[in-house]
Amino acid sequence: MLCLPKTVVFALLTTLFSTNGVIALAEEKKEQKVKSSEADSFIETRHYVHNWVPLPTIEGQDLNGKAIKQSPKRGVLDVIVFIASWCVQCQQLIGYIQDLDKKYNKRHTRFTYIFSHDLKADALGFAKAFKIDSAIIASHDILKSYHNPELPSVYIGDRHGWLLARYLKATPKELKKIDEVISFLTAY
Repeated sequence: MLCLPKTVVFALLTTLFSTNGVIALAEEKKEQKVKSSEADSFIETRHYVHNWVPLPTIEGQDLNGKAIKQSPKRGVLDVIVFIASWCVQCQQLIGYIQDLDKKYNKRHTRFTYIFSHDLKADALGFAKAFKIDSAIIASHDILKSYHNPELPSVYIGDRHGWLLARYLKATPKELKKIDEVISFLTAY
């Protein structure tokens, strides 16, 4: 057993639990983690970029309580929008998203609105206020299959059922990119 003087133990504990010591230990741990698992982090970051990921099937209930199962449909571009009634940025962007919905409605594009972390009554009120015809209340399974997206989020699936792009915490700039992507994919 190693015996250290009280002053040394106190100095070590102070260093260990001081803010700088904790940060230094966290940085050391982070460096070790990066060195030891570079392959794992590479796999995590390229998951949506370089791998073909199928667009998850959506199973849940619409705002009226009707069971819905929506799978990617061949030949139809899927745009899945995660929103919430309490989300200020969702409230600001929903008009632009609905404009895109109207613009591409006749071009074999299906917009699906999913209320995330929302009460049914609040989602109904939001849908009435912004004239959303059909929407789904997100269940735990839906959120899990989409990796619990930050709001507002837009996922685009191509006409073959593959996840093409995702925009987490979408902004007006990204909505312009989304418009360009949908325009390109529905050009024929």
